[in-house]
Amino acid sequence: MRKLPVVPRLALALALALAAVPAPASQQADKGVAVAFPWTFQKGTDTARETVFSTVGEIGQKAKYDMSSHDEAFTVWEEMKLKTPAYGTLPSASALRKYGKSLHAKVVLYGSVSWHTRSIWVNAGPK
Repeated sequence: MRKLPVVPRLALALALALAAVPAPASQQADKGVAVAFPWTFQKGTDTARETVFSTVGEIGQKAKYDMSSHDEAFTVWEEMKLKTPAYGTLPSASALRKYGKSLHAKVVLYGSVSWHTRSIWVNAGPK
């Protein structure tokens, strides 16, 4: 079986997680607020990291959640004096629950992402 690149795997995992969250019939159009934070990264460029946040945000919006802004999410994390997670160690469920409640979020999307890339050089010069 061929392994999917990181972003499609991330998108698929988040789409499945959000699809599993039931919503009352009265909230089919809008399921409430979701926050996409904290995410930890191993390697990757700034652009790649921004792509993770935009992908998660788009998935949340398509699942009918109002996504909290990244700036607001970061500010609340700092105000709560929560420990900044390192790659491979995610916050506890109780910390995430408190964090989500402080943002009035129904869903907290978080995770770890790592990249493994290699350069492929193609000889494009004259033969």
